[in-house]
Amino acid sequence: MIVKIANAFRLLTPALFIGYAVYANASLFLSDETKLQSTSERSLLEGGLTREFEEIYKTSLPHREPAVGLLGAARYLTLGVGKKGVVVGDDEWFFTEEEFGPDIDSEPLIERSVAEIAAVKNELGSRNIKLVLVPLPQKSDIYSEHLETVSDTSNAISQYHQFVSRLQSQGIEVVDTRDTMMSAKSEGNVFFKTDTHWTPLGAQKVAAAIEQDMSLPDDLDSKSFKLFSAEEETFWGDLVNFVTGQDYGKLAGIDQEHTNIWRAEEEVSDNATLDLFGSEDSFPVVLVGTSYSADTRWSFAEFLKKDLKADVLNLAEKAKGPGAPMYAFLHGDILKDTPPRVVIWEFPTRYLAQKGIWDEKPQPKDDTSAGAETVDLNLLLKEQSDEHS
Repeated sequence: MIVKIANAFRLLTPALFIGYAVYANASLFLSDETKLQSTSERSLLEGGLTREFEEIYKTSLPHREPAVGLLGAARYLTLGVGKKGVVVGDDEWFFTEEEFGPDIDSEPLIERSVAEIAAVKNELGSRNIKLVLVPLPQKSDIYSEHLETVSDTSNAISQYHQFVSRLQSQGIEVVDTRDTMMSAKSEGNVFFKTDTHWTPLGAQKVAAAIEQDMSLPDDLDSKSFKLFSAEEETFWGDLVNFVTGQDYGKLAGIDQEHTNIWRAEEEVSDNATLDLFGSEDSFPVVLVGTSYSADTRWSFAEFLKKDLKADVLNLAEKAKGPGAPMYAFLHGDILKDTPPRVVIWEFPTRYLAQKGIWDEKPQPKDDTSAGAETVDLNLLLKEQSDEHS
């Protein structure tokens, strides 16, 4: 029965597209609001008219958004697939296509990453700062059972182990998180089903593994933090957009994600004074990484505070990859003015197959140049404090 429906959908789709195309184009170009400006012979030769047509289709095509959303919902319901950018597994498990890149020799890319990380380790080591590298396994690796009929995930597994082995051979301290996340699956999802990111459970288990595998310098004061659930949030996973519009997710039978956002609050005695902005030793740990750390919905920095019993300054950034935030830290004023004792670098291994993750490496800042950009540490700390209030 499912095969018959799928075949009918394949046959019906072209007819629907042709009918809609005729109607939409007629509606579009008979409208008084649609006017073409590039009508000269020169503009035709230079492609100006073509560009205007493209812009009109992008911004003015009637019913474009609902048409795309409905088509995506119908495609998912009948064929169980999405658009380019997502790989659909079984039981509503979505995976980013970034984890299934072209079949290339990943060894040179891994070597480049190891070399860059080793250089960072040496730079921090020259300042007596400890680097701890936290590689995160791919979602397709941890939940490969949902991809058995769709894609081979053996490359993700071997890539992770090769990366960890090469890091360790260079004397880089690594927290091996794969076994931790595999074990935690028995307690709940460690990745969201329809999102690229880990769940707070995954983040919490990795934070605990970091605490077990590393130690803070002995001369740092230990602080006690208490975790509390600050709020709950329901959201559409970021991979839903590669299947259908979020307004049509329910129509496609896709569920929203749900998470508890956790906060770590320092426990102080009645006669103690809490310094909001801290002192030079108030942030012995700096967290650098991607949206796995930067997005407060996953609560990673909060779990680290509790487990490490230390203040953590979160300098991770969204949509920058693992390289750019580290370079920003190395060339910023925080490292110069208030250096930490430990830097934790969260590093999703799915970035290893992306050639451009080190392209934003900046030149050392020239302190004598006019208008050099600086970072106000107190302002940054206040912003992070406001986020948690």
